[in-house]
Amino acid sequence: MRWHVTDKKCCVECFEDATLRRLAQAKSTESGACQYCKRRNRALVNVYEMAGAFSCVVDLYAPSNDGDPLIDLVQADWEPFSERLIEREVASTLLDDILLADWDDDDGDSPIISTEFYVMRRPMGYGDQFDEFIVTVGDDEGAVPEFDSVLLEDLERCTELLPAGAVLHRARIGYAVTETGRQLPWAGDAIGAPPAPPAARANRAGQHVLYLAFEERTAVAEVRPALGHVVSVAEFTLNRDIRTLDLTHTPPPINPFDNPDSMNAYWIEFYELVDRFSATLSEPLERQDIPSDYWPSQRLCQYFQDAGFHAIRYGSAMQPRGANLVLFDPTAADFCRSHMKRIRDISITYGDFGHAVTARQESTFEALKDDTPTTE
Repeated sequence: MRWHVTDKKCCVECFEDATLRRLAQAKSTESGACQYCKRRNRALVNVYEMAGAFSCVVDLYAPSNDGDPLIDLVQADWEPFSERLIEREVASTLLDDILLADWDDDDGDSPIISTEFYVMRRPMGYGDQFDEFIVTVGDDEGAVPEFDSVLLEDLERCTELLPAGAVLHRARIGYAVTETGRQLPWAGDAIGAPPAPPAARANRAGQHVLYLAFEERTAVAEVRPALGHVVSVAEFTLNRDIRTLDLTHTPPPINPFDNPDSMNAYWIEFYELVDRFSATLSEPLERQDIPSDYWPSQRLCQYFQDAGFHAIRYGSAMQPRGANLVLFDPTAADFCRSHMKRIRDISITYGDFGHAVTARQESTFEALKDDTPTTE
């Protein structure tokens, strides 16, 4: 209980988090030299006054031999302590004292030690369930994600209603040529959903969906044009309201110091899962794709469609900060107009990948290269 640390005082400057600083300032009753950061003439607060703010934070973690020191996790996830405290290597001491103030020596439990190993709690096991789905779908195209029904209810947080009349964009490389030689942009069905769709990110072979983009630039980038290519770009308008799962949804920030909610661990896990959904749909694939590469995203899309969503909004792999929409019913959007654009410039960013080959290894490379798939 608080008598363990009744004579220990920290100061406002020990904390980086704004909520903790406000709390320390409000609870301060004197000024002086801080026992932890060693600053002088600072607003001091009894350590036990900070215990309540940290209790729910510690509840986010569980002891584990495979984890990391609790102080490292707390600081990395929430940055409660000032840089000065970290540099002086006394943040763990202050955290120990704060937690000791909440410890009941009559309940039989040992006090929490900030240098012992912990991991973030995952109350629903969503991450493990998703990992299992990815492994299973790699061998079975028909595998279905198996999540608790609670997840579908909470996905309402990521639901948006796109109204009838909303304008979206679609592109196709090239253009039509009339009998007189006039060049016209692809239009109507020629730039809509293909009549015999190949397997793609959100659809199986033969399954009709319509891929759209929220911005013209994103639509152009998604067809991966080369320098000098002419691209037809069309506008489509929604003819009905569309219930959309928005995987680009930015979750509200969780600050457990400001919002000591027992559900914080769940919401952290939930939004991590949503991020994995988004990454699965947005991950860039090579031009010569292996059909099974699409299976995880296809089955996820079917899962969301079965749950009652009409479309999914997801990030663009080709255009930073761009967003795409896969519309499960292509008839929900009408072609409006189209025009042509010529590609004037292409920006490429690249990084190292795989292993290098030296001159000494060339003979081995020659023996292997014929069996190695390329994307040329």
